Amino acid sequence: MMGYKSIRLLIMFILSCLLMAFISCNRNQDHGTRQGASISASIKQNDSIAILDSLANVNKVRNNLLAIRFAKEAVQCSKKIKDAAAYVKSLKMLGLVYLYSSIDSSYVIYNNALRYARENQVSGEIPQLLYNLADISNTAFNYHTAISQLDTCIRLARKEKMHEVLANAYNLMGNIYNSTGDNKASLVMYDSSYKIASEHYLTRQIGVALGNIAKFDQSQDTIIHKLKIGISFLQKTGGNEEEIASFYNNIAVHLSNPDSVLAYSAKALSYCKDINLPIVRMSAYNNMTYAFLEKGDILKAEKYLKDYAISIAVKEKNLDWLSNLYDSYADIFVAKKDFNQAFLYERKAYQTRLLAFNQTASEQVRLLAAMLDLKNKDLAIREARENLQVKQADIRNMWFGIFLLVFIILAVVLIFFLFLQRNKLTYQKSLTQSARRIIQLEENDKARVAMELHDLVGPMIFSMRRQMDNLDISDEKVKALLLDRLQILTNHLRSLSHRMNKTLREKHSFSELIIGLFEDMKALSSIPLHLKMPSGEPPLLKEQFDHFYRILQELLTNGIKYVNEGVIEVTISWDRDGLFLFYRDTGPGFDSEAKDHSGMGMMNISERAGFLGGNALLKSKPGEGTKWTIHIPVIIKK
Repeated sequence: MMGYKSIRLLIMFILSCLLMAFISCNRNQDHGTRQGASISASIKQNDSIAILDSLANVNKVRNNLLAIRFAKEAVQCSKKIKDAAAYVKSLKMLGLVYLYSSIDSSYVIYNNALRYARENQVSGEIPQLLYNLADISNTAFNYHTAISQLDTCIRLARKEKMHEVLANAYNLMGNIYNSTGDNKASLVMYDSSYKIASEHYLTRQIGVALGNIAKFDQSQDTIIHKLKIGISFLQKTGGNEEEIASFYNNIAVHLSNPDSVLAYSAKALSYCKDINLPIVRMSAYNNMTYAFLEKGDILKAEKYLKDYAISIAVKEKNLDWLSNLYDSYADIFVAKKDFNQAFLYERKAYQTRLLAFNQTASEQVRLLAAMLDLKNKDLAIREARENLQVKQADIRNMWFGIFLLVFIILAVVLIFFLFLQRNKLTYQKSLTQSARRIIQLEENDKARVAMELHDLVGPMIFSMRRQMDNLDISDEKVKALLLDRLQILTNHLRSLSHRMNKTLREKHSFSELIIGLFEDMKALSSIPLHLKMPSGEPPLLKEQFDHFYRILQELLTNGIKYVNEGVIEVTISWDRDGLFLFYRDTGPGFDSEAKDHSGMGMMNISERAGFLGGNALLKSKPGEGTKWTIHIPVIIKK
C-alpha cells in the first residue's frame, strides 16, 4: 500500500509541476513564442480546469494554500472560456478547499455558486451545492436551515438521478437528527442512505452509512464487524483515507485487548503519514495512551500523550481536543498515585474546555454572522430585483397607457377621416348625380332641338327653293350654284340633327361619328380642321362615348367661334391606359388661370371628363393659342 501511495504522490507532483508551468506560460508568454509554448498548445482549457480541480481536491488537506491556488486558477480558466457549468464546478471546488481553512469563506463561495447555477440553469450542480451549504449550516448548529437545504437537495437529486449526492444527503440528515437526540429518525436516514448506496454500488457511501449504523448496535462485536465491512468498501476507491483512519480508531475504542487497540490505532496512524489529519492522529494517540495504561506501561502512556497527542493539539490550537487530552493526563497521574497533579490537570482540562467552548462559540457566531450577512445581501438583492421589477412593470404600464392613448387618438382620427371620406364620397356622388341629371337634361334638350331642326329643315328649304325660283336671276350658273349650296347646307343640317339625337347617333360607329362631326364643322367654317385618329374602335361604353363626343363637339365649336385665322388640330389615340384627346389651335388664346374666362363650355368639358373618372388639362396664354389634354380611363366593353 505504501508503494502505491508513493507512486501516486509522485505522479501528482509531476502533474502539479507541469500544470504550474502551463499556467506560467499562459500568463507570461505571447501566443507560444517562448519556451514551454508546446505545453499550453497541447492542453485544452477544459482539460486544464479538470486537472486544476483534481490537484486542488488532492491537496485540500495536505497543502491547503496550494489547493486554494489551484482552485482559483481553475475559476479564472472557466471564466475565460465562458462555460457556466465549468465555472460553477470551479467555484464548488474552491468552496470545498476553503472548508479546511476558512469555513465562512467556504459558505459564501458555495452560496455564490448556487446563485450563479440557478441564474444560468446549471441544474446538475445545484443538489451538490445545497448539500455543501447544509453541511456548513450543520457545523454552525443551524439545524433548521440545514434541514431545509437538505430537503431541497434530496428532491432535486432524485429528479436529476444524482444517487451519490442523495446518499450523502441522507447521511447528513441522519447526523443532524443524531445531534438533536432523535435517534430513531437518525437511524431511518442512515438506512435510507445505505439502501440507495447499495442499489447503485456507491462504495464510499456504503462504507460511511455502515459506520453510522454501527453506532446504534449494542453488541461490541457487531459494531466492530460493521466497521470492518465499512472499511473494506472505503478501500475500494481513493480519497477515503480520513474515513478509513476514523473507522480504525472507532474499532480500537470498542476493543478490550490493549494489544489489539495498539494495532488498530497504528493502522489509523498509517493513513496520516501523507495527509494532515490531526484529529485522527490525536484520537489514535489517545487510544494508545489508555492501552499502555492498561498494560501498566505508564511511561509510554505519558510519552504518547504528552509528546504526540498534546503537542498536536497545541500546534493545531484545538482546545476541545486539548481539554480531553488533559483529562487523559489526569488519568495518568491517578495511575501514578499523584493525585495533586491529577487534580491540577482536571482543573486545567476544565479551564481549557471553557476556552474551547468560547472558541467554538466565537467561530459559530462568526459563521452565523457571515451567513446572516449573506442572507441580508440576498434579501437586499431580492428587494432590489423586486423594486426593479416594479419599476419595469410601471414602465410597461406607462408604455401601455401611451400606446392605448395613441391607439385611441389614431382611432378617433381614423374614424374622423373615414367620416370625412364618407361625406366627401357622398358629396362627390351627389355632384356626379347632379352632373348626370344636368347632362341628361342637355341630351334631352338637344334631342328635342334635333327633332325640331329635322322637322323645320324640309319646309324651310322648300320655301327657300320656291323663293329662289321666283327670283329673276339672269345668270343660270349663279342660280345653279346657289341651289347647290343650299342642298349641301340642307344635307349638313340633317346630318347634324341626326348626330344630336342620341338614338340615331348610336347607329353609327365611333369613327363615322367623329369624321362626320369634323365634316359638319368644316362646312360651317373656313378655318382648316385637321384630325389624326387611328383606325379601329376604342373600347368605350355608350355613356363614355356620348360624353367624349360632346367634349369634342364643345372644343370644335369654341375653336370655330374664336379662331379667326390659323388652324385647329385634333389628335385622338387610345391604349391600355385609356383614351386621349389632344386639341390645339392657333387662335388668339387667353389667360386660362383667370377666373373670368371659366365659361360654361370649359366647365362642361372638365365636368364631363371628371364624370368619366378622367381629367382635362387646359393650357392657354394670350397670343399663343389654346391647348387641351384630355384623358379618359378605358372600360372594356362587356
